[in-house]
Amino acid sequence: MPANRDPIEGREAICGFLSALREEHGLRFELGLIETVAGTDSAHLIGTYVATAGDGTRAEGVTHEAWTLQADGTWWCSVDMWHDRA
Repeated sequence: MPANRDPIEGREAICGFLSALREEHGLRFELGLIETVAGTDSAHLIGTYVATAGDGTRAEGVTHEAWTLQADGTWWCSVDMWHDRA
């Protein structure tokens, strides 16, 4: 859920959004880990990020992912949110 816009849904839409950020602004991410918790059929991750644009502009923030184990044994990322540290 990017800031100041509606949620982006679906793999194709998410990949397109991130590709456009990379291509148009030279955006790169550095990711850090704060906490992971896993159960038998769900898990979550809380981490940090530093987003750096091609012009050197930086934004630091926190990210949260929620994962659910599917019937076929694969994990599905059901929530992926982030926000800047203001």
